[in-house]
Amino acid sequence: MERFEYLSSEIQIEILKLYTKPNDILSANKDDLISILLKPKKGIAYAEDKYYKLINTAKSANII
Repeated sequence: MERFEYLSSEIQIEILKLYTKPNDILSANKDDLISILLKPKKGIAYAEDKYYKLINTAKSANII
């Protein structure tokens, strides 16, 4: 999968530990991913923006 340059290293590691394949991310519960993305405490708008970027990255990687 492409690197998630738009996420912090800690968040990248946590997501990749739980969701090892692009399809795992695509089938994950949105609220579960949002709760991880909220950890930097930058607000829901930040977390949702990163969620959609993460989903788009997973979709792109899933095509390859």
